[in-house]
Amino acid sequence: MLNYTIEPAQSGDEPELVALGEAAGMGVLKGFETTLVARLADGRIGGFCRIRIFDGIAYVNPIVTSEHARGMGLGAALMNAAHETYGELRFVARGYAIPFYQSLDCTEAPWGSICAEVAADCNECPDFETCKPLPMVMRAPHMPKNGTERPVIGITTELDYESNLCSINREYAEAVWAAGGIPIMVAPIERTPEYAACALEALDGLILAGGGDIDPFEYGQQTHHPLLSNVQRQRDEFEIALTAQAHKSKLPVLGICRGMQIMNVALGGTLIQHIGHDTPHTVVVPGSPALSESDALSEQLVVHVDHNQPKPYTSAAHFVSVDFGTHLHAILHSNMHADDSPLVLPVNSMHHQAIDYLSPMLTTTARCGSIIEALEDPQLPFFLGVQWHPEYLENEHALFEALCKEARKYRAYKNCPTPAQQCDNKSDNE
Repeated sequence: MLNYTIEPAQSGDEPELVALGEAAGMGVLKGFETTLVARLADGRIGGFCRIRIFDGIAYVNPIVTSEHARGMGLGAALMNAAHETYGELRFVARGYAIPFYQSLDCTEAPWGSICAEVAADCNECPDFETCKPLPMVMRAPHMPKNGTERPVIGITTELDYESNLCSINREYAEAVWAAGGIPIMVAPIERTPEYAACALEALDGLILAGGGDIDPFEYGQQTHHPLLSNVQRQRDEFEIALTAQAHKSKLPVLGICRGMQIMNVALGGTLIQHIGHDTPHTVVVPGSPALSESDALSEQLVVHVDHNQPKPYTSAAHFVSVDFGTHLHAILHSNMHADDSPLVLPVNSMHHQAIDYLSPMLTTTARCGSIIEALEDPQLPFFLGVQWHPEYLENEHALFEALCKEARKYRAYKNCPTPAQQCDNKSDNE
């Protein structure tokens, strides 16, 4: 019996992955950012499945098992984990491996369905005739009627003592459903860590929603600004516990407005209690000379920004500059076809508090002048907060799609396998 876990490759795994690829006759492989590994109990890698994404389609390129681990089920476990994570998989199988893939319900596909980048690996291979490669596909699983293929996304709620209701604005739930998730409310009915832990067990992803001001006591300040409103201490304590545990467990988290501020407070940061509604900032705006220069941010304008706009929230109130090289930039870059410079993004704005001291665990990813407008933990796959409300903006639903995508991955890693229940699948001969 071979004990192993399927998990994402770490940066330190690359030398071992390169060596496994060379030993399997794959040449020198590069680029393991979206790779699943079968990690053995002794820490070695028994096999890996490298995924490459082209035009939104996942390609297995390649799947490799080490010589000492073949016949132990690693190949099938890796394929099934990749299938659960990415849905439909396309690849080119070597002739001798076709029966193995057929045993996993993979079927032949036309060469025209394989992207040029993957097909080129075979077309340029000197062993093409003897290898007899075959394009194949592992179809995306059909969605069951009960929708269980969708990741479960929790959304934190308001706590209204007068109406005796816990509630959220419908736009959050609609955005999650449109992005492929199942939205459920996570109500602050208790403030205990035990309740937070139980809530997280049921989730594949989490949205920390907007709402009232956070009690300054939670970030170590005794004085309260007179314009603080709708402070709910029970909600604050619950969401801080929820966020800290979600961060520790690497659950995908999207913080929105107040939710972004909760992320910072939960990890040791502080807030500016009131920034005013008509604040002067040095910012870049479309149409300014800064955007026509090669060094786009060298010239800037001083403008007055209203951070607490009236309805409708579907219109933008100001612009933010999103830093290149961040998760946020990568998500919106893909959606907006921008280049590698900072993105200048129109956003709505409904807040009067802002980040002051930023938690050392977090990185600023967008600003409007001196105001931090987005943050993330670059060490986690998806722990990202924005100060605006993307649920109202059609061109920013990519944030919810990215959350649901990471939530599907998280569920796959959580369920197949866990440290307490390791895989023992002996069905393949890879």
